[in-house]
Amino acid sequence: MTTSTETQTIQIAIQGGAGAFHEMAAAKFFCGIDFRIHPCETFEDVFYELATGKCDSGIMAIENSVAGSILPNYTMLRKSGFKVVGEVYLRIIQNLMALPGETLQGLGEIHSHPVAIQQCSLFLEPFRKKGVKIVETSDTALSARRISKLQLKGIAALASRNAAELYQLEILAAGVESDKQNFTRFLVISGNSRVFSLDKDNRLAADKASLCLSFLYWPTTT
Repeated sequence: MTTSTETQTIQIAIQGGAGAFHEMAAAKFFCGIDFRIHPCETFEDVFYELATGKCDSGIMAIENSVAGSILPNYTMLRKSGFKVVGEVYLRIIQNLMALPGETLQGLGEIHSHPVAIQQCSLFLEPFRKKGVKIVETSDTALSARRISKLQLKGIAALASRNAAELYQLEILAAGVESDKQNFTRFLVISGNSRVFSLDKDNRLAADKASLCLSFLYWPTTT
């Protein structure tokens, strides 16, 4: 979402591309506010965009109800010095998609982010046993985009319905996540006063605190 006045637009760094779940989380949190997405391949790139001032805010997945906490993101957040200004809980629905005309029986590879693959382990197991190669990639939506851009036959991706529509792929199987209560918690991070000043719908009202504790071990002598 953009406006003609770029200076009023909130620049948001996300891991992944258009159609990614991070984009959906950004749209949910910044609903009603003009923003522009900056796709990043890795979470490290998200922090770089913030540190260099290219973006005002970032969206970062921090834990999933199936896959658990994303521990490296906690470490990067702690070292960065950026503040958590909000959070988004998003129901994650994974879909298997491929080029129009493809079939489940004709697949030789399935591509997606490692966490998405973990979320769909029960669905993927029969494919593994049949010799279908499960390939880990940097992002769900980017996997879908690559299939569309290169017209890769015999290859499917696990991604959102938004990605399927955006890249004109056909959903071969919908809702393939193992747990139908599959949720991801995303953190909204920033070091920019423009983001801190946002108060629409009181979305930035402080009602939760995050603590980071360190334990020191002092060896004793006898």
